[in-house]
Amino acid sequence: MSALPLTSVLTVHNFDPSVSSMGGGRAEGLKGSGAGAGDDGDLGARLNVREASTTLAAEIDERCGKGASLLLKALKDVPLDVASGTALVMAMRQAAVPAGVWPAVLDELTTTGDPFVQGLVDVNTADARVLATVPGIDAAAATAIVEARHSLGGAKRASMTWPLTEGILDLDKFQVAAGRLTTRSMQWRVRIEAGLAGESGGAGSETELSDRVVIDVIVDVADARPRLAYMRDVTLLPAAMVLNERFKGAARKAAEELPPPDPMPPTTPEPPPLADADSTPPPPPPDPMPQTPVNQADNRDAPPVEPSRPTIHDPRTGRWTPGRKAQ
Repeated sequence: MSALPLTSVLTVHNFDPSVSSMGGGRAEGLKGSGAGAGDDGDLGARLNVREASTTLAAEIDERCGKGASLLLKALKDVPLDVASGTALVMAMRQAAVPAGVWPAVLDELTTTGDPFVQGLVDVNTADARVLATVPGIDAAAATAIVEARHSLGGAKRASMTWPLTEGILDLDKFQVAAGRLTTRSMQWRVRIEAGLAGESGGAGSETELSDRVVIDVIVDVADARPRLAYMRDVTLLPAAMVLNERFKGAARKAAEELPPPDPMPPTTPEPPPLADADSTPPPPPPDPMPQTPVNQADNRDAPPVEPSRPTIHDPRTGRWTPGRKAQ
Protein backbone atom coordinates (compact mmCIF):
# COMPACT_ATOMS: atom_id res chain seq x y z
CA MET A 1 0.00 0.00 0.00
CA SER A 2 3.05 2.30 -0.20
CA ALA A 3 2.48 3.17 -3.85
CA LEU A 4 0.12 6.05 -4.58
CA PRO A 5 -2.61 5.81 -7.24
CA LEU A 6 -1.60 7.28 -10.59
CA THR A 7 -4.48 9.75 -10.27
CA SER A 8 -2.58 11.49 -7.46
CA VAL A 9 0.13 12.69 -9.88
CA LEU A 10 -1.32 12.20 -13.39
CA THR A 11 -4.38 13.60 -15.17
CA VAL A 12 -5.87 14.00 -18.63
CA HIS A 13 -7.95 16.99 -17.49
CA ASN A 14 -5.50 19.86 -17.89
CA PHE A 15 -6.63 22.79 -20.03
CA ASP A 16 -5.38 26.34 -19.53
CA PRO A 17 -7.44 29.00 -21.36
CA SER A 18 -5.61 31.46 -23.58
CA VAL A 19 -6.57 34.35 -21.32
CA SER A 20 -4.25 36.65 -19.39
CA SER A 21 -4.28 36.51 -15.59
CA MET A 22 -3.85 40.28 -15.32
CA GLY A 23 -6.31 41.18 -18.09
CA GLY A 24 -10.07 41.34 -18.28
CA GLY A 25 -10.77 38.08 -16.50
CA ARG A 26 -11.55 34.50 -17.40
CA ALA A 27 -15.21 34.71 -18.45
CA GLU A 28 -14.85 37.88 -20.53
CA GLY A 29 -11.64 36.70 -22.15
CA LEU A 30 -13.23 33.50 -23.39
CA LYS A 31 -15.93 35.34 -25.33
CA GLY A 32 -15.26 34.99 -29.00
CA SER A 33 -12.57 32.37 -28.49
CA GLY A 34 -14.83 29.46 -29.29
CA ALA A 35 -14.48 28.14 -25.76
CA GLY A 36 -17.42 30.03 -24.33
CA ALA A 37 -20.61 31.67 -25.51
CA GLY A 38 -20.82 34.97 -27.33
CA ASP A 39 -18.95 36.81 -30.07
CA ASP A 40 -19.07 40.30 -28.59
CA GLY A 41 -15.45 40.84 -27.64
CA ASP A 42 -12.12 39.38 -26.59
CA LEU A 43 -11.41 41.37 -23.43
CA GLY A 44 -8.65 39.59 -21.55
CA ALA A 45 -7.80 37.18 -24.38
CA ARG A 46 -4.10 36.77 -25.07
CA LEU A 47 -2.70 38.44 -28.18
CA ASN A 48 -1.44 35.98 -30.81
CA VAL A 49 1.87 37.45 -32.01
CA ARG A 50 2.05 35.01 -34.93
CA GLU A 51 -0.84 36.82 -36.64
CA ALA A 52 0.49 39.68 -38.77
CA SER A 53 -1.10 43.09 -38.21
CA THR A 54 -0.12 46.66 -38.93
CA THR A 55 -0.89 47.59 -35.32
CA LEU A 56 0.62 44.48 -33.69
CA ALA A 57 3.79 46.18 -32.41
CA ALA A 58 1.83 49.05 -30.89
CA GLU A 59 -0.62 46.64 -29.24
CA ILE A 60 2.23 44.61 -27.72
CA ASP A 61 3.91 47.70 -26.24
CA GLU A 62 0.57 48.97 -24.94
CA ARG A 63 -0.21 45.67 -23.21
CA CYS A 64 3.24 44.68 -21.99
CA GLY A 65 5.34 47.84 -21.79
CA LYS A 66 7.79 49.77 -23.93
CA GLY A 67 10.29 47.56 -25.75
CA ALA A 68 8.22 44.38 -25.67
CA SER A 69 7.54 44.54 -29.40
CA LEU A 70 11.26 44.05 -30.10
CA LEU A 71 10.59 40.31 -29.90
CA LEU A 72 8.60 40.30 -33.15
CA LYS A 73 11.62 40.33 -35.44
CA ALA A 74 13.42 37.62 -33.45
CA LEU A 75 10.27 35.48 -33.32
CA LYS A 76 10.48 34.90 -37.08
CA ASP A 77 13.54 32.69 -36.48
CA VAL A 78 11.78 30.54 -33.85
CA PRO A 79 10.27 27.30 -35.26
CA LEU A 80 6.48 27.12 -35.26
CA ASP A 81 6.40 23.87 -33.27
CA VAL A 82 8.09 25.40 -30.20
CA ALA A 83 5.74 25.79 -27.21
CA SER A 84 4.41 29.31 -26.72
CA GLY A 85 6.22 30.18 -23.46
CA THR A 86 9.56 28.84 -24.70
CA ALA A 87 9.17 30.62 -28.06
CA LEU A 88 8.50 33.95 -26.35
CA VAL A 89 11.51 33.59 -24.04
CA MET A 90 13.76 32.66 -26.97
CA ALA A 91 12.61 35.74 -28.90
CA MET A 92 12.97 38.06 -25.88
CA ARG A 93 16.50 36.86 -25.18
CA GLN A 94 17.57 37.25 -28.79
CA ALA A 95 16.02 40.74 -29.09
CA ALA A 96 17.27 41.89 -25.65
CA VAL A 97 13.76 42.76 -24.48
CA PRO A 98 13.91 44.57 -21.11
CA ALA A 99 13.57 42.11 -18.21
CA GLY A 100 10.92 44.28 -16.60
CA VAL A 101 8.35 43.43 -19.26
CA TRP A 102 8.97 39.67 -19.32
CA PRO A 103 6.16 38.84 -16.83
CA ALA A 104 3.62 40.81 -18.88
CA VAL A 105 4.80 39.27 -22.16
CA LEU A 106 4.40 35.72 -20.85
CA ASP A 107 0.95 36.56 -19.47
CA GLU A 108 -0.50 38.73 -22.24
CA LEU A 109 0.93 37.15 -25.41
CA THR A 110 0.80 33.75 -27.09
CA THR A 111 2.13 32.15 -30.27
CA THR A 112 -0.88 29.91 -30.89
CA GLY A 113 -4.49 30.50 -31.83
CA ASP A 114 -5.78 27.56 -29.77
CA PRO A 115 -8.36 28.57 -27.14
CA PHE A 116 -6.86 26.10 -24.62
CA VAL A 117 -3.29 24.95 -23.96
CA GLN A 118 -2.94 21.40 -22.68
CA GLY A 119 -0.40 19.87 -20.32
CA LEU A 120 0.80 22.92 -18.37
CA VAL A 121 2.05 22.50 -14.78
CA ASP A 122 1.10 25.04 -12.10
CA VAL A 123 4.39 26.21 -10.62
CA ASN A 124 2.54 27.51 -7.54
CA THR A 125 0.69 24.33 -6.53
CA ALA A 126 2.29 21.29 -8.20
CA ASP A 127 4.01 18.62 -6.14
CA ALA A 128 7.82 18.45 -6.40
CA ARG A 129 7.54 15.07 -8.13
CA VAL A 130 5.37 16.61 -10.85
CA LEU A 131 7.57 19.70 -11.22
CA ALA A 132 10.61 17.46 -11.69
CA THR A 133 9.02 16.01 -14.86
CA VAL A 134 9.02 19.44 -16.55
CA PRO A 135 11.93 19.81 -19.02
CA GLY A 136 14.50 22.17 -17.54
CA ILE A 137 13.55 21.43 -13.91
CA ASP A 138 15.48 18.71 -12.08
CA ALA A 139 14.62 17.20 -8.68
CA ALA A 140 16.74 19.75 -6.74
CA ALA A 141 15.13 22.71 -8.54
CA ALA A 142 11.66 21.25 -8.03
CA THR A 143 12.26 20.96 -4.29
CA ALA A 144 13.61 24.52 -4.17
CA ILE A 145 10.51 25.82 -5.98
CA VAL A 146 8.18 24.13 -3.49
CA GLU A 147 10.15 25.50 -0.53
CA ALA A 148 10.38 29.04 -1.91
CA ARG A 149 6.84 29.64 -3.11
CA HIS A 150 5.31 29.67 0.39
CA SER A 151 7.33 32.75 1.34
CA LEU A 152 6.41 34.77 -1.77
CA GLY A 153 3.64 37.33 -1.97
CA GLY A 154 0.65 36.96 -4.25
CA ALA A 155 1.90 39.51 -6.79
CA LYS A 156 5.23 37.72 -7.27
CA ARG A 157 3.59 34.30 -7.47
CA ALA A 158 1.34 35.60 -10.25
CA SER A 159 4.40 36.11 -12.46
CA MET A 160 5.68 33.02 -14.24
CA THR A 161 9.23 34.38 -14.09
CA TRP A 162 9.64 34.08 -10.31
CA PRO A 163 11.68 30.81 -10.43
CA LEU A 164 14.10 32.79 -12.63
CA THR A 165 14.20 35.99 -10.56
CA GLU A 166 14.56 33.97 -7.35
CA GLY A 167 17.68 32.30 -8.76
CA ILE A 168 16.26 28.76 -8.81
CA LEU A 169 16.48 28.41 -12.60
CA ASP A 170 19.03 30.01 -14.89
CA LEU A 171 18.06 31.53 -18.24
CA ASP A 172 18.69 28.39 -20.27
CA LYS A 173 16.67 26.13 -17.97
CA PHE A 174 13.87 28.68 -17.61
CA GLN A 175 13.63 28.99 -21.39
CA VAL A 176 13.08 25.24 -21.70
CA ALA A 177 10.60 25.09 -18.81
CA ALA A 178 8.58 28.18 -19.79
CA GLY A 179 6.63 26.30 -22.44
CA ARG A 180 5.26 23.87 -19.84
CA LEU A 181 4.53 26.17 -16.88
CA THR A 182 1.60 28.27 -15.71
CA THR A 183 0.75 30.13 -12.50
CA ARG A 184 -2.85 28.97 -12.12
CA SER A 185 -4.95 25.82 -11.93
CA MET A 186 -8.26 25.65 -13.77
CA GLN A 187 -9.21 22.05 -12.88
CA TRP A 188 -9.70 20.91 -9.29
CA ARG A 189 -10.25 17.43 -7.90
CA VAL A 190 -12.78 17.21 -5.07
CA ARG A 191 -13.57 14.12 -3.00
CA ILE A 192 -17.07 14.10 -1.51
CA GLU A 193 -17.92 11.76 1.34
CA ALA A 194 -21.51 11.31 2.49
CA GLY A 195 -23.53 8.95 4.63
CA LEU A 196 -25.80 8.67 7.63
CA ALA A 197 -24.31 10.16 10.79
CA GLY A 198 -24.82 8.41 14.10
CA GLU A 199 -24.66 9.94 17.55
CA SER A 200 -21.66 12.17 18.15
CA GLY A 201 -19.18 11.23 20.85
CA GLY A 202 -18.74 14.82 21.96
CA ALA A 203 -17.19 18.09 20.82
CA GLY A 204 -14.29 17.58 18.44
CA SER A 205 -14.90 13.86 17.95
CA GLU A 206 -15.37 12.36 14.51
CA THR A 207 -18.72 10.80 13.69
CA GLU A 208 -18.60 7.46 11.92
CA LEU A 209 -20.83 7.33 8.86
CA SER A 210 -23.01 4.41 7.91
CA ASP A 211 -24.00 3.66 4.32
CA ARG A 212 -20.92 5.66 3.38
CA VAL A 213 -20.42 6.80 -0.25
CA VAL A 214 -17.29 8.47 -1.65
CA ILE A 215 -17.36 10.33 -4.98
CA ASP A 216 -14.37 11.75 -6.87
CA VAL A 217 -15.17 14.85 -8.95
CA ILE A 218 -13.03 17.06 -11.20
CA VAL A 219 -14.44 20.56 -11.66
CA ASP A 220 -13.25 22.46 -14.74
CA VAL A 221 -13.45 26.28 -14.47
CA ALA A 222 -11.40 27.02 -17.60
CA ASP A 223 -14.47 28.26 -19.46
CA ALA A 224 -17.05 30.94 -18.78
CA ARG A 225 -19.37 28.10 -17.75
CA PRO A 226 -17.88 25.65 -15.19
CA ARG A 227 -18.40 21.96 -15.88
CA LEU A 228 -17.91 18.55 -14.30
CA ALA A 229 -15.12 16.91 -16.28
CA TYR A 230 -15.04 13.71 -14.23
CA MET A 231 -17.22 11.96 -11.66
CA ARG A 232 -16.73 8.45 -10.27
CA ASP A 233 -17.80 6.41 -7.25
CA VAL A 234 -14.60 5.40 -5.41
CA THR A 235 -16.18 4.04 -2.24
CA LEU A 236 -14.59 0.62 -2.73
CA LEU A 237 -11.22 1.92 -3.95
CA PRO A 238 -9.31 1.06 -0.72
CA ALA A 239 -10.67 -2.50 -0.78
CA ALA A 240 -9.84 -2.82 -4.48
CA MET A 241 -6.23 -1.74 -3.83
CA VAL A 242 -5.87 -4.34 -1.06
CA LEU A 243 -7.25 -7.09 -3.30
CA ASN A 244 -4.97 -5.99 -6.13
CA GLU A 245 -1.89 -6.33 -3.91
CA ARG A 246 -3.04 -9.78 -2.77
CA PHE A 247 -3.63 -10.96 -6.33
CA LYS A 248 -0.23 -9.70 -7.45
CA GLY A 249 1.45 -11.47 -4.51
CA ALA A 250 -0.38 -14.71 -5.28
CA ALA A 251 0.57 -14.47 -8.97
CA ARG A 252 4.24 -13.96 -8.11
CA LYS A 253 4.20 -16.93 -5.74
CA ALA A 254 2.51 -19.17 -8.32
CA ALA A 255 5.06 -18.14 -10.95
CA GLU A 256 7.93 -19.03 -8.62
CA GLU A 257 6.46 -22.51 -7.94
CA LEU A 258 6.05 -23.43 -11.61
CA PRO A 259 8.55 -26.06 -12.86
CA PRO A 260 11.01 -24.90 -15.51
CA PRO A 261 9.76 -25.49 -19.07
CA ASP A 262 11.11 -28.42 -21.08
CA PRO A 263 13.67 -27.44 -23.69
CA MET A 264 12.17 -27.34 -27.16
CA PRO A 265 13.84 -29.59 -29.77
CA PRO A 266 15.38 -27.72 -32.69
CA THR A 267 13.15 -27.44 -35.71
CA THR A 268 14.13 -27.27 -39.36
CA PRO A 269 12.26 -24.94 -41.70
CA GLU A 270 9.98 -26.59 -44.24
CA PRO A 271 11.03 -26.24 -47.90
CA PRO A 272 8.86 -23.94 -50.03
CA PRO A 273 6.22 -25.68 -52.19
CA LEU A 274 7.23 -26.51 -55.77
CA ALA A 275 5.66 -24.38 -58.48
CA ASP A 276 3.15 -26.13 -60.75
CA ALA A 277 4.38 -26.16 -64.35
CA ASP A 278 0.81 -25.88 -65.69
CA SER A 279 -0.19 -22.99 -63.46
CA THR A 280 -0.94 -19.69 -65.15
CA PRO A 281 -0.87 -16.25 -63.53
CA PRO A 282 -4.22 -14.74 -62.59
CA PRO A 283 -5.76 -12.30 -65.07
CA PRO A 284 -5.12 -8.57 -64.42
CA PRO A 285 -7.91 -6.58 -62.71
CA PRO A 286 -10.36 -4.84 -65.08
CA ASP A 287 -9.76 -1.20 -65.91
CA PRO A 288 -11.93 1.30 -64.03
CA MET A 289 -15.04 2.36 -65.89
CA PRO A 290 -14.36 5.64 -67.76
CA GLN A 291 -16.66 8.55 -67.14
CA THR A 292 -19.23 8.94 -69.91
CA PRO A 293 -20.30 12.31 -71.34
CA VAL A 294 -23.65 11.80 -69.61
CA ASN A 295 -21.95 11.54 -66.24
CA GLN A 296 -19.90 14.62 -67.00
CA ALA A 297 -23.03 16.54 -67.85
CA ASP A 298 -24.62 15.43 -64.60
CA ASN A 299 -21.60 16.77 -62.69
CA ARG A 300 -21.81 20.10 -64.47
CA ASP A 301 -25.48 20.47 -63.56
CA ALA A 302 -24.89 19.61 -59.89
CA PRO A 303 -25.06 22.63 -57.55
CA PRO A 304 -21.68 23.74 -56.12
CA VAL A 305 -20.89 22.56 -52.62
CA GLU A 306 -20.55 25.47 -50.21
CA PRO A 307 -17.51 25.26 -47.91
CA SER A 308 -18.35 24.67 -44.28
CA ARG A 309 -17.76 27.50 -41.79
CA PRO A 310 -14.56 27.04 -39.81
CA THR A 311 -15.06 26.14 -36.17
CA ILE A 312 -12.64 26.30 -33.28
CA HIS A 313 -12.00 22.86 -31.83
CA ASP A 314 -12.48 22.48 -28.08
CA PRO A 315 -9.94 19.79 -27.08
CA ARG A 316 -11.22 19.29 -23.55
CA THR A 317 -12.31 15.80 -22.53
CA GLY A 318 -14.77 14.77 -19.86
CA ARG A 319 -18.34 13.87 -19.05
CA TRP A 320 -19.84 17.24 -19.95
CA THR A 321 -18.34 19.45 -22.64
CA PRO A 322 -19.80 22.42 -24.57
CA GLY A 323 -22.28 21.30 -27.20
CA ARG A 324 -22.39 17.72 -25.91
CA LYS A 325 -25.13 16.04 -23.93
CA ALA A 326 -24.30 14.35 -20.63
CA GLN A 327 -23.03 10.83 -21.14
